[in-house]
Amino acid sequence: MNLMRKLNIVLSVFTRPDQQNDIQDREIKISKTSQTSKTSKDVVYHTKKIDDGVILHAFSWSFNTIKEKLPEIKKAGYTAVQTSPIQECFVGDNGNKYFGNWVFEYQPVSQNIGNYIVGTEDEFKSLCSEAKKYGIKIIVDAVLNHMTTDINNCAEEWKDPKWYHEPRGIDNWGDRYHVTQRDLVGLRDINTQNPEYHQKVLSMLKRIVSDGASGFRYDTAKHIELPDDPDYGSQFWPTVLGNGSEFQYGELLQDGTSRDVDYAKYMKITASNYGDNIVDAINNNDFSVNRVLQYDTNVEPSKLITWVESHDNYSNDDKKTVYLTSDKIRLAWALLAARKSTTPLFFSRPYGGGGENEQFPNKSQLGDEGDPLYKDDSVAAVNIFRNTMVGEEENLRNPNGDTNVLMIERGNKGITIINLKGENYDINSETNLADGEYENRVNNHNKFTVSEGRITGTLEPRSVTVLYY
Repeated sequence: MNLMRKLNIVLSVFTRPDQQNDIQDREIKISKTSQTSKTSKDVVYHTKKIDDGVILHAFSWSFNTIKEKLPEIKKAGYTAVQTSPIQECFVGDNGNKYFGNWVFEYQPVSQNIGNYIVGTEDEFKSLCSEAKKYGIKIIVDAVLNHMTTDINNCAEEWKDPKWYHEPRGIDNWGDRYHVTQRDLVGLRDINTQNPEYHQKVLSMLKRIVSDGASGFRYDTAKHIELPDDPDYGSQFWPTVLGNGSEFQYGELLQDGTSRDVDYAKYMKITASNYGDNIVDAINNNDFSVNRVLQYDTNVEPSKLITWVESHDNYSNDDKKTVYLTSDKIRLAWALLAARKSTTPLFFSRPYGGGGENEQFPNKSQLGDEGDPLYKDDSVAAVNIFRNTMVGEEENLRNPNGDTNVLMIERGNKGITIINLKGENYDINSETNLADGEYENRVNNHNKFTVSEGRITGTLEPRSVTVLYY
């Protein structure tokens, strides 16, 4: 009987029923290093709570594509996958699945589940069921603020003007009334003060949860009023958030009207300003602790969703982050995911898009798998590092004051080191990491020594180093 089989038998005999799911979260490996080397026997592919893990935004992937890629998504360390909107949507451009037509996903015509891009409701149920086998949870992007541009293209029930505010565009983006009560870029704004609409939304969300979803991302959340907005407040959010899901967050692109602290009383929110800060930092090759530490909002970090880029930054006409290279995204992602707080979201770009390439290079179409960067070795290693470090405090430091190098320590158990330099860097720094010999989890060949509170070793150029035991 080989050693691996013996281990499996021991686990089966001594594991209580309530531990079975936890055992499924881990893949047992036999260390090839000496007993003095600090290496873990367990690979923690996901966390028990979405809050503590990382989310893959499978932007415009179909349900069947996500289902097919679940083994790779698991191995890359994602706890949850966020789908594109799953409501019936307007079929624009004669159904052409050119990636630039992603905008039609965000133009609902009814509250029926399933559309020509992501797939059918039965396929969604199948995805959720299969994902559970891998310990992965599914989050749905819900579009509740508006319908398509012309309500005559909606399903019969939704052609009734009673569901909508008067058609009028946003003239003043600094005015909350305009932002919450008028049409966003021509999309017909729903009368979200209508209690009948609240109940219809709640019913739809409960149905999606019943189909297997674990949570929601609420598109354009700041465009839907809060209960205390003067003269036009409503009970929309307190009503629809009672849908029974475990994880919910609202898209708030932060500005003078976003009321971050107030929305965060009801749900998690996006830290879009911090994403901009991280992009500026990576562009300037400056990961100084003072620059990257704070999340640029008064909201508790545990209530925040963070990203390097979002689908808005990448896919909109201003192409805000399209120029970012995979190298920059990989290094910036390590900073987000290695930290203790917030829930990081990894945006999956269209295949081959961005950097020196076109925004939508026509190498894939709507429904296809995105660019493989989401499963890059360093991305996966940092994701798994995060999963392994749940509960450990964080400490950020620039070794010897060098702002091109950032150390993210988690208790005395692990450390992620990001080297922005274009050459090797010999590190010799204070650390909280426990004494021992460590192998880099990203490439498994460069080694580091920690002795008497100092870490030494060589960081490769433009690299992510992940060490833990």
